[in-house]
Formats: sequence, structure tokens, C-alpha cells
Amino acid sequence: MTLTKQKIVTVGWTYTSKCNLNCVHCYNSSSINPQSGEMPLDDAMGVLQRLRDYGVEDLNYGGGENTMVPQFWTIARYAKKLGFHQSLTTNGTLMDEAMADDCAELFDDVGVSIDFHQAMDNDKFRLSMGGGTFTKAVHAAKLLVERKVNMEVVMCLNRLNCKPETLQGMIEMCEGLGVGSLRMNTFRPVGRGEYDTQLTMNPQELEQAYRFFFDKMSKNSTKITTPDPLFSLLGGQYMTDIGCPCGKTSMRIQSNGDVTPCVFMPISAGNILRDSIDDIHNSELFQRFQHQEPIGKCTICPRWNICKGGCIGRKWALNGSFDGPDPLCWWEPGMAVGILPELVNQGSYNIHERYLCTFYFPIEQKREEVAPLAMAISGAYR
Repeated sequence: MTLTKQKIVTVGWTYTSKCNLNCVHCYNSSSINPQSGEMPLDDAMGVLQRLRDYGVEDLNYGGGENTMVPQFWTIARYAKKLGFHQSLTTNGTLMDEAMADDCAELFDDVGVSIDFHQAMDNDKFRLSMGGGTFTKAVHAAKLLVERKVNMEVVMCLNRLNCKPETLQGMIEMCEGLGVGSLRMNTFRPVGRGEYDTQLTMNPQELEQAYRFFFDKMSKNSTKITTPDPLFSLLGGQYMTDIGCPCGKTSMRIQSNGDVTPCVFMPISAGNILRDSIDDIHNSELFQRFQHQEPIGKCTICPRWNICKGGCIGRKWALNGSFDGPDPLCWWEPGMAVGILPELVNQGSYNIHERYLCTFYFPIEQKREEVAPLAMAISGAYR
């Protein structure tokens, strides 16, 4: 396969690091006090124009809880005017009718963070010991579904919630809410999560979780693409690109303008306010993401040309390395290979599919059928 030279098409943006929660796993160490030197509105508007002129197509806003900052909505409206596809990831706790209307107007999709299907577990995980975080997030999901927003529940997959019974509970919750997808980011020990050793899964736990979803999709004859290279170990038609997209077709802008190749790596390759996107993309750090070397079992793995060693950010977080096998890869020499996945590049995609190693599980329901149900279950998950 001959690959054309890659360029940045998807940008994640931590417009603010300010957040009203203090989640135990936060990769950004966000808190109620924003980090110093956050980008002024005028500079941010100029960044949007530069991204558009370069050819960036997709923006995802994370952080940080961007909905806390009034000027964020000015940014989103200007980006919409410039023609960007936009996605918002939010904890949902501030969502009301007016904000849901704005989301329906501005964003191609919205992700609401919910990590457990039971309120007590979710509130503890998101450090809301007084309660309420889960209830508010569920309410946000209902408001967005009511407005027919393309939305997903976003889950941090970790050792505490990766068992099949919890995953089944999450699926049933999503079905009841009428959301389009359950999207999972596996926990990486960075940011505030660097200090919590109980959250990192081992390879067998990740395999069990992914196989649980794979078996369900196979039973339903579901075809879905995912940029998590490790999912290719299970076969099927699941790849949108070769290896991890970070630093190749995507990058992350931090709240002060620093640019990293991966949302889970705090090392800067430049600053969007002073450096060109080409210079950042051609930097030594981004080059390490773009050129992976097989080491160890990767040298004999038949999936190397598809997987390229898995998630680079996870390799860096757990092993301090850019090359070799993903530390959560469960394949070992001598294991059955199975059917190699078919590489597809479809015209329709979710923004995160070109952004980072994540995983989508589709909730197989028709929106018009489940929306009335979603409105009727106000207390179902409390």
C-alpha cells in the first residue's frame, strides 16, 4: 500500500483547563482554577483562521470544561461560520435547555462523560461525593437526544469498570437514553491519573472488554470503524487508518497555545501562536509519532503493518517509549492470528476516528423510537 504524505486534518483543543469537577483520572489535571497563560479570545479567533487556511477540517473541544467559559461560545460560532466540523466533549453538569439548543446549532456531535451506570460509582469516580454528577450528566444526555443531536456517552475504560457486567449496564443505560454510541477511551496514567495505580488495566482485562463488544457487534452483523489499533487483533472491518492517528493526522492545542501530538502527552512541539503548523508537524517529536519502529514481538507480528505497535501515547505513559508493542497488547508469539482486518477509509466518520485511539460501540436503535423513552426515564438510573 502506498501512502500519501499525511497532514493535520483534525485538531483537539483544550480552550480552557478550568473545570467544575476534580476527576481522579483527569489527563489534564483540570480544576476550578485554570492554568496560567490561557489564550485570549482575539488570539483564539486568529488561530481558527490559521487552521482553516491550513486545511484542518475537524475540531474537538475538550479539556477542561469549556462550557464554563462564556467566550468559548464565541469561538464555536466563529468556527461554525468558517465551515469546521465541530465536536464537544463535556461533563454535562452545566447543561440546560438553552445550552442544549446551542449544542444542536453548533456541533456535529457531542460527547457526555459518564463512566458507570450507577450514580454512586460514577459520582465517586468523578469526585462528586455529595452526589449529583451522574444525575446531571444523564439529564444533559436527555436534553441533547430530545434535540436529535448526534451524541455519545464517553467512558474512561479502566480497571474499575471494564468487567462485562458493568459494560452491559452501560449499554443498557445508553439504550434507555437513546444515544447513538458508547465511546471509550482507555485510561492512561497521565495528568492527575499518573498517581492512581489501580486504574490501569492489564492486557487480559482489555482483551476481555474488547472481545465482549466485538462478539456483540458480530452477533448483530455490525460493521464499525475504530482507530484503536488493538481492536484489529479481533479482525473485522474496523480500521480507518494505519496505526495510531496522533501526530500524523491530528494534534492537540493546549489552553496556552502549546501543541502536542497526543492529548495524553504533555510534551510540547511548539506553540500555535508563534509556530507554523507545518513546522510543528515536521518537528522531531511529531516525527517520532509518524515513524514507528517494530521492537520485540512487533518484529514478528503479522499485524504490524496495520497496528504499528498500537497507541503511542499509552506506550509513552506506561513505558516511556515511542516504539515497540503497546503495553496493553495481548497478542503473544504462537497465538492464533485469525482474519486480518480490512483497511477502510469511509466517507462518513466520527470526528474522534481521525483524532486518537478510541473505540466506538454503536447503540443499535432508531432515534425516533427511543427519544420518547429517554424522556420517560428521568429517575431510572439514580
